[in-house]
Amino acid sequence: MSLLVALATFPAGACEGGSVRLAAFNNPRDVHKLCVIANTEDTAADGLYADLSDLLALKAADLNVELVRVNADDPQVVWAALSLPSAPPVLPVTVLVGWDSVNRRPFFIDYWEPGPTEDELATLARSDVREAIKRGVVAYWAVLLYARGTGENSGAVDAVVDAAVGKWAVDQPPGITVAHMDRTDPKERTLRAFIGLPPSGPDWVGVVFGRGKLTAPPLEGTAITEDNLNKLIGGLLEPCTCLVDGTSLGVDIPMVWGESQDEAVVALGSDGYIEVGAGAFMPATVQASTAPEVSRRVPLTALIALGASAMLAVLGTGAVLWRSRERNSAPSQE
Repeated sequence: MSLLVALATFPAGACEGGSVRLAAFNNPRDVHKLCVIANTEDTAADGLYADLSDLLALKAADLNVELVRVNADDPQVVWAALSLPSAPPVLPVTVLVGWDSVNRRPFFIDYWEPGPTEDELATLARSDVREAIKRGVVAYWAVLLYARGTGENSGAVDAVVDAAVGKWAVDQPPGITVAHMDRTDPKERTLRAFIGLPPSGPDWVGVVFGRGKLTAPPLEGTAITEDNLNKLIGGLLEPCTCLVDGTSLGVDIPMVWGESQDEAVVALGSDGYIEVGAGAFMPATVQASTAPEVSRRVPLTALIALGASAMLAVLGTGAVLWRSRERNSAPSQE
């Protein structure tokens, strides 16, 4: 009975409601690490760490990058956790290590010897393309981050991208938007390093939504089709659940994102959902006074049934053991 009562009152965690796209703005972002690596007694590295700390606080307080000091001569350091095979051969050095929340692993992004200059830190925090992404994700379903390829097939998927933009503008206004990236632009060094985009290669498209989350994997070359793009974007319109949400779809780009961006987020058409019954939803634009309260618990019928099954199993096992004990303890008739 205690089990049943506990199950009936347990508020199982679930999505806060809305589409995957809208709910993504409530999810915590992936945090990457900017590691100043040097020996313990390296005072110059300590000064570098202090300078970077001040600059980040002053110019990039809302950047999803954490500054850490790593002692290279500490035998307890687990270098694999920094996506490094061992201590770097040249010290001090500053390494930007990403965190892939989908595959639960770190990955190398970039490095500086001994550390980024003020201008390089500014490039780490902001760029024109990332500013375009910030504007696009709050007002559109998604942003197509598009880097044209090199060689004879450069721009071969321009028509595919244009068709996808046109389709979504008609079928699901306001549709999607495109952020074009020059794969050789030094000002986009951090973004190019983050996505692992080489200076030459086939056309490349990634879908970005929420607070700068890049869906994984991106599309390259012949994989960039209107059907594949529609599938990726369409998944963002699905109702968010505890099994399907934005956190499992990609990794957050290193990008400054503050309260002003959150305040600019708007619900688009059927972007928000309020539960009104089994499988039925209505747009979140309905006035709160007329909308039923959203339930955020796993259905109690399922929990009670699970608890009852567990208790019956316990009682059944107990009954078998009790009867076995009585049989063994009964006096012999012979």
